[in-house]
Amino acid sequence: MTNRFYLLGPMIKNIPVAFKEQFDLLWFPTEFATVAVDEINHETRGSLKAAEKKALKTQNLLDLLVQLQEPTLIYCSAPLKATKLCNDFVEYLNEDVYNPIELPNFDNKEIIEWIEENLNNEWLLIEALQKGIGFHHGAIPRHLGSALVDAFNQGNIKWLFCTSTLIEGVNTSAKNVVLFDKEKGRKPIDFFDYKNIAGRSGRMNNYFIGNVYRFEKPPIQTDLFIDLPLYDQKNAPIEFLFSIDTKDINNDGLAKLSEYQNHPPDILETIRKNSSINVNGQIEIINEIENNLQKYHYLLNWSSNPTYEQLLAVIDLCWHFLLKPKENRAEIRSAKHLTFMTSRYTQVKSLPILIKIIVDDPYWVKIIPDYKTRLNTLTFFTLNITRHWFDHKLPKWICVISDLQEYVFKKHGIDFGNYTLYARTLEHNFLPGNLSSLKEYDIPVSAIQKLTNILNPNDSIEELINILSILPNSMLTQFGLLPYEINKIKSAF
Repeated sequence: MTNRFYLLGPMIKNIPVAFKEQFDLLWFPTEFATVAVDEINHETRGSLKAAEKKALKTQNLLDLLVQLQEPTLIYCSAPLKATKLCNDFVEYLNEDVYNPIELPNFDNKEIIEWIEENLNNEWLLIEALQKGIGFHHGAIPRHLGSALVDAFNQGNIKWLFCTSTLIEGVNTSAKNVVLFDKEKGRKPIDFFDYKNIAGRSGRMNNYFIGNVYRFEKPPIQTDLFIDLPLYDQKNAPIEFLFSIDTKDINNDGLAKLSEYQNHPPDILETIRKNSSINVNGQIEIINEIENNLQKYHYLLNWSSNPTYEQLLAVIDLCWHFLLKPKENRAEIRSAKHLTFMTSRYTQVKSLPILIKIIVDDPYWVKIIPDYKTRLNTLTFFTLNITRHWFDHKLPKWICVISDLQEYVFKKHGIDFGNYTLYARTLEHNFLPGNLSSLKEYDIPVSAIQKLTNILNPNDSIEELINILSILPNSMLTQFGLLPYEINKIKSAF
């Protein structure tokens, strides 16, 4: 046992007094860094129109990248931006006018083979990887993201376009960091984000001096203070206060919760089950169902698989009452749009098939006539909604509505539905039983699907791990696993 621990973060000046007092902490701020960082200004100067400035900025970036011979991270504000700039750089290297540099042979064959079989054999990431270029953001499958980081650290990717999903939580070995954008999503990056991103340049025992190439003005330097909601509950979100034990709520927290005390205890207990989801929105949904009981009993009283109309009713409630104004929608336009995509996905139960259906849809053929552009645009779109909606947000929303309709219908003594199985099936990519837990070990869904005949979905995760860890490569090959999938399994345990 030890009474020492570290809280690490760039430029943090102080933490809440109550936190220090409770744990008798010694606060020791320092600006020590293990590597030196050189900052180079590449701001686009001159009085230009917005479109001209944007084009010149991109051109300057591409011109810079071909000059950087060491591993380079290029920070972009959003997934779509990282994907587009990656494509721009691939096309830049393909044009003879720029006298492209001679590229070494990058060993990304196994990753490319998996992409060809499980996504699309003409996706832009394939050609990018052949040239030592990649992109990393929250829309791509988790296991593929980690494989791209490994390839970057091993030197098989030289330029990696990325968003904050890589900058904030993954160890990389980069000599150079290019800060191309000044936003994080739609918001300007603050000084903390700026220093965090810049701090990814250089690496102890590898690159003792890192380079930061800045294309925008840095944020104004500020003293940063950590806000811990458990100790400073005056500014804590109401969802957080619903989630913690009553004994941990202080006077400020009790004051914020007091406005909810007029609700019956059983309603509050139902909401507390899903306290991470918009609390006020849940209360409004209960009132909406109560006020239209006959209509919603017909639409919400289902189990197993819903009809299109029933699924639309659930998603429509979520869209109107749970979705916050500036919340990320991953390019989904409406409740009907999300219902349509969800219905298609549950019908085909396959990501590559879903991509093909969308790419070949007459609507999109008319909107984006060029096949290559349509393929790249809609592959990103499909991956984005799969990660954002199907793997995470939508299953949680469906479970919330399941609990709320159960509460209301039970109260009125009428039959109620149960959406647990449907939500779990969607979240787990249609894998049976405990097999979906293997995804947490960075094993692709495609590999798990190929092994369903020899894996018992009722086995515990420990039993499944034991079986996979002793399977020889020859047997895995017989079941049709690609080298990429075999390596993912062998490196997982």
